[in-house]
Amino acid sequence: MCSLVLTIHAVQLDSGQVASNIHNSDEINKIVADPNVIASKDSAELFANFFNIKKVVSLANLDTSQVTNMH
Repeated sequence: MCSLVLTIHAVQLDSGQVASNIHNSDEINKIVADPNVIASKDSAELFANFFNIKKVVSLANLDTSQVTNMH
């Protein structure tokens, strides 16, 4: 299996799963959040379907101040 890194650059994330927009999300084993990544109000299952994540880097860069649902 390949070893892939997902880097999320400064962006306002949409509601729903990040993985739904990524081919081979099951091969990603690391997520990096750059500064100024803003989570949507409905962030339920935001990182669902990333089954092989071993490490998340800079999670503090994920702005959750507007989030009302993280279920």
